[in-house]
Amino acid sequence: MNHAALIGCALLAAMLFAWLITGFVRRYAVRKGILDIPNTRSSHTVPTARGGGIGIVVVYLVSLLILAYLGFLPFGMAVAFELGGAAIAAVGYLDDRHALPAGVRFSVHVAAAVLVAVSA
Repeated sequence: MNHAALIGCALLAAMLFAWLITGFVRRYAVRKGILDIPNTRSSHTVPTARGGGIGIVVVYLVSLLILAYLGFLPFGMAVAFELGGAAIAAVGYLDDRHALPAGVRFSVHVAAAVLVAVSA
């Protein structure tokens, strides 16, 4: 199998897994009432399930591990992307659940960016 076909299969697999995990999380959130109720800052007008990005985050983190294992991404950079991505995902999830202050969210984003920049 040539590289283009391998990359295409990998992208399709990643999209499929993200779609499946996101659907599972969405159904769980609706069942448990983990919903974002629209307010003046919302971009939606109906209650929307929270946490759907978990599927995308899981696929992203696993993909980074695979790329590092295959030698397409230096180990140190993979660790920085893993830690930074996980921190941003965690603060996003916590913000969905507990409405964190903007300063906390901003600080985590800046720390993640610095970590990735230093690893390059």
